[in-house]
Amino acid sequence: MKKTIALMIILALCFSLCACGKDAAEQVPTGTGTVADPADLEPVSFTVPSEYLDEKRTQADYDAEAAEYGFASATLNADRSVSYVMTKGQHREMLARLAEEIDKALSNMTASGEYPNFVSITHNEGFTEFKVVSRASQLNENELSASWAITHFSELYAAFAGGSEGNCHIDYVNEKDGEVFGVGDSSEMEAALAGLVGAAG
Repeated sequence: MKKTIALMIILALCFSLCACGKDAAEQVPTGTGTVADPADLEPVSFTVPSEYLDEKRTQADYDAEAAEYGFASATLNADRSVSYVMTKGQHREMLARLAEEIDKALSNMTASGEYPNFVSITHNEGFTEFKVVSRASQLNENELSASWAITHFSELYAAFAGGSEGNCHIDYVNEKDGEVFGVGDSSEMEAALAGLVGAAG
């Protein structure tokens, strides 16, 4: 499930990542101009775990991506994770585009009709805290499953931000009275899943 949701976002993000890489590369001074913020050219390195990447891509594919869009390097590791090196400006633009795509996905969740009680889904800057406003204080099974999707969006952002996956907290809030009627934490969901797997074994 994690991989399916992540790949949907990454496929939508692909062209945006390419565009932001090229834009940032074009800001490098040529001798006749200056860079608005030299700090944007400082190198940033981070590794994206394999579950967020297309398993069919080869090192040649990543080399071509890096060359075409101005990244310093993109290295396919033995565990099929990929280590990126790019400028701080490129990385900032990448995260901005990723945030836009995740926001689109969250908006689609409230507009699709699959979660009829959902009014809005908002979050903090780092995608670690979410607020789901609901028309009802009791969610159906499908709406409860949205917690998993939201958690995976949080993990995806953390992966490209270069940080470790932290806890994702979700508050479910009643639209009428503003009261929190339910919460979700990714650490508890992972523990529950581990318990189910253990019981099945």
